[in-house]
Amino acid sequence: MNNPRCFKIAVVADDFTGAAEVAAIGYRVGVATRILLALPSDGCSEFTVLDTDSRSEPPERSREKITEACRFLRANHVRYVYKKTDSALRGQIRTEVEELAKGLGKTRVLLAPANPSLDRRIERGILTIGEHPIDQTPIADDPEFPALSADVIELLSRSPGGPVAYRSMNETLPRSGTVIVETRSVADLEHWAGKVDENTLPAGGAEFFRAVLARLHSPQGLECSARIESILNGTRLFVAGSALANRKSVLDRLRANGIEVIAMPPELMHADGDSANLDRWVNAVSDAYSSHKTVCAASLGWTSLEVIHEWSLGVVSLQVIDSRAPIVTVKPGSYDWPDVILNSKNE
Repeated sequence: MNNPRCFKIAVVADDFTGAAEVAAIGYRVGVATRILLALPSDGCSEFTVLDTDSRSEPPERSREKITEACRFLRANHVRYVYKKTDSALRGQIRTEVEELAKGLGKTRVLLAPANPSLDRRIERGILTIGEHPIDQTPIADDPEFPALSADVIELLSRSPGGPVAYRSMNETLPRSGTVIVETRSVADLEHWAGKVDENTLPAGGAEFFRAVLARLHSPQGLECSARIESILNGTRLFVAGSALANRKSVLDRLRANGIEVIAMPPELMHADGDSANLDRWVNAVSDAYSSHKTVCAASLGWTSLEVIHEWSLGVVSLQVIDSRAPIVTVKPGSYDWPDVILNSKNE
């Protein structure tokens, strides 16, 4: 296991916050981890997370990006690969998991996107968040992938691909193809992780990855970084760049604590948003960044980052590798900020 050629793990994620979410799981168990926003020439670390930035791409472009990732993974002799997907089943999921499985020579995709610790479950083929089917939550109004149904097969049909099977806990998995599975608890995810074999590509949410990783690597406790104090006590800027993150109560709470917030204008929430409005918002973020020298949730052209702290599942602080750039804290738009961050005040 100490030979890096024998123990290389890679996760392919379709967006930056998802990449950070799974990278934090590797960090938590003591695995040397890198997040790559572009494919490098110097190969993989022990645990590499590739952000293909393909969630909002059309299917053909998503497929091309996965093909590029496959070439990189094969060239670097990566032994274990996981496909990170959105727990709300947004993105070109069917297209991407099928292309990745084909490129890696896998005959089956085992898809478990639910995160039961965050009250995201799949039961009887229905995806729920809390007590509500997903089509009765704010994700029903997602500007790119609105949840018009809670049926997981219907949600997956939004991207092109082959047929998808559904299996509950007491049913036998098919030997090939894509199968999405019932998940009511963390124990269910541990059960499905035990079904992953050399012919299976595991795919899904962060908690399923944690269950799969637990079978490959023994946890090692990590001490909290001293840099965490600078995040809580230093000057911070919040950049709210998703529709779900722009909930008025959260933004009002941040502003009440003296934290500057630059929310993405509503007209930019759609792919066909006016470019002039986008330029104005980007310039506002850039000016604030130059003033504060610290930023939460921004894309600044960096290509390789490491995890320095995990606040809660999906809420992760990152540092650019070999750089004096500021600390970046990110989270998926549909996740909540933990109170320890929301309640801290700018100095």
